[in-house]
Amino acid sequence: RYAPWQEVQLMDGLGDLYENGLISQIGISNMGPNRLRWFHSRLQIRGIPLRSLQIQFSLLSPEPNKYLAIQEICKNVGQLTVFQRRPNWCAPLHNDKIGTEEMKEIRSGYDEMFERCDQTQAGFLHTVDPRGTFEVTEDERDEFWEHLYASKGSVYGRATLKTS
Repeated sequence: RYAPWQEVQLMDGLGDLYENGLISQIGISNMGPNRLRWFHSRLQIRGIPLRSLQIQFSLLSPEPNKYLAIQEICKNVGQLTVFQRRPNWCAPLHNDKIGTEEMKEIRSGYDEMFERCDQTQAGFLHTVDPRGTFEVTEDERDEFWEHLYASKGSVYGRATLKTS
């Protein structure tokens, strides 16, 4: 859980680790321009370089100017690598109007839906398939992904094969 009051201790602790040779670089994640300036200046006072910033970049962002501000800050930071946290891409949701009968069917399964959500790691109806990605054949993987891609809702982003 995000607790901004812990940031000073976090940065000072990372600085201590760097100065004692226990880590070779410091990078941060999910910072906007204001926090980036603060983190960089806090480290700069101690002569510690900030090396990377991981961000969630999206062309559809409601705040496109923050990326420009981060770009300007990078010019003054020295060597700061900015990279995307995860690729954003689009998948069809295949959503449609729900008719009266379909809605009745959905409502009749609420108890099972909520029970399922209670059992999944992220609280969604969909969860990771227990089979590993490479424990199934290429044809099975293709069939699995095609099924997800054709499903309604956000199943494509929630259900997947286990990766490790």
